[in-house]
Amino acid sequence: MRHTHLALAVLALVLGCKTITNEQRAAISVPAGLNANDVQTAILYDLANQNLPTDLQPGEQIADNAMKAIFLYRYQSASGRKPGWYPEAVEPGIVFAGFEKGSHYLRVAVEYTDSAVQIRLIESRNLSQSDNRIHKAAITWIDQLEIRIGRALGQMAAIRALAGRDSD
Repeated sequence: MRHTHLALAVLALVLGCKTITNEQRAAISVPAGLNANDVQTAILYDLANQNLPTDLQPGEQIADNAMKAIFLYRYQSASGRKPGWYPEAVEPGIVFAGFEKGSHYLRVAVEYTDSAVQIRLIESRNLSQSDNRIHKAAITWIDQLEIRIGRALGQMAAIRALAGRDSD
């Protein structure tokens, strides 16, 4: 009887937790007319669930106070924060993003240039990550992040295009 319960518990764990292969992701193309600073701005504002600033001039850096406001989201109490993506750190050409949902945590590097954005999985917690496999929910969350970044890049391109018309 004891072995039957143990076998059922192991079977439930195996069937209840589906892992899939974590493959190299296709790059997201950056719309023409955007520079690396525009790409970084679009990524950061999207991760912080903030609207893109329409008055940011091409090549203008995000002010320190605006950057602090973006990252403040990360330091809200865990109970007050909804599950989702948030910015963790910024280095030249890379934005590190975290995702939390309950006890699950996922960290990615969003590497960018003025022509492409590439998302790379860095680490996870409670997502059954091993070698090149991870829980299928993590892949779904990364897919959603790709869609969001693509949308934010499109919005930034539209802002730049409209600003170009206004200056003519």
